[in-house]
Amino acid sequence: HETDLDSLSLCLINLDQNCFDRIISINTEQNGFNWVLENLIFPLFEKINAMYLTGTIKPVHESFFNYLLKGKIMAQIDKLRSAQSAFDPEYLIFQPSGSAEELGSMLLNYNLIDSGKSTLNLGINIDTSDIIEAYHLHPVKSIIGLFNADVSKEEIQRYIDQVHEYAPEAQLILSGFDVFRAGITSQGHVIVLSDLNAIMGFIKEQHTIS
Repeated sequence: HETDLDSLSLCLINLDQNCFDRIISINTEQNGFNWVLENLIFPLFEKINAMYLTGTIKPVHESFFNYLLKGKIMAQIDKLRSAQSAFDPEYLIFQPSGSAEELGSMLLNYNLIDSGKSTLNLGINIDTSDIIEAYHLHPVKSIIGLFNADVSKEEIQRYIDQVHEYAPEAQLILSGFDVFRAGITSQGHVIVLSDLNAIMGFIKEQHTIS
């Protein structure tokens, strides 16, 4: 797959969508989308960061890659959702006000659905009032917030307090750089986890126990 990874890098540099689509589609068909994420997409993320630091690529290349990847993830989510019998979400995902990048919540959403869970992904720039309104319509058991938008400790605490007040039965799972920078720790209904892998591991462990 190193050859495909090099080819994807070249597709990115040349802003060649057909080239990118072809490589991803062939490997998805042969190996599955999870394999593509693990062996092509995530390593390409690392290469992009390195190339950005050396000036090999510019912001337009990063935006181009994010746009293509979002399309691939959404296509997989749509395929998985079409196989679900009913919409009865267990997990609500959000990114707070000020968020500009939604790849994190999209990847988490995909991973949860792929593992057989039902989700409601509210996306980016979500305030507490949006969470509360969604919870009243769909009283999920867990609300997951990804904080990577330079959110202050006071603002994170506002999310914690209001979710606890208006959705007291829900578990609040928090992750992201802002959470750790603010020194927020797990206590009561709040669970702080380091990254997407930790979230998936925690949820898998919960289902094993239950």
